Amino acid sequence: MTKTCSKCKKEKPTEEFHRRTASKDGYRSHCKECVREYRDDPEVRARQAELRTIPAFKERRNKCARERYKNDIQYREKERLRRADPKTKSQQRERQLERRYGLSKKQYLRILKEQKGKCKICGKRFDDNRCNRAEVDHCHKTKAVRGVLCSMCNKALGGFKDDVLVLQRAIDYLKKARNDV
Repeated sequence: MTKTCSKCKKEKPTEEFHRRTASKDGYRSHCKECVREYRDDPEVRARQAELRTIPAFKERRNKCARERYKNDIQYREKERLRRADPKTKSQQRERQLERRYGLSKKQYLRILKEQKGKCKICGKRFDDNRCNRAEVDHCHKTKAVRGVLCSMCNKALGGFKDDVLVLQRAIDYLKKARNDV
């Protein structure tokens, strides 16, 4: 079976087209080669990257995804399985480390090794427990990574807004309260 590409106007076998269930014939209108050329064009990539940062575009994309997730049972099951896959979670974590903190997986693991797999503040070993999960601690002003903390210590520092004076007052308060008891 053949199909004509709407971009290059060449007739090609259907194997040269990506599948698309929404189309009448089940294939995309552009051939794989034209799609690849378009996708690899630096101007197109820059425009798409810019679009992804626009709140209205993000909202529309998220709305469509939520709608599909709500109405399409097969898609919902496929997404559930994909999200539960440890490989997917690991990849998401690696992208998050790179995007948020500029850390590669290798750098992150080196920091964990230097800290012997323990929180820099309380010294507890990290695990997958919600309260004892390893989290990257960073300065919110400079974005510099300071180390890896457990969830509880990281939240505590965040609650004190990294203010040394407020932390010292908290220490003084705890010392006084211990002496009063």
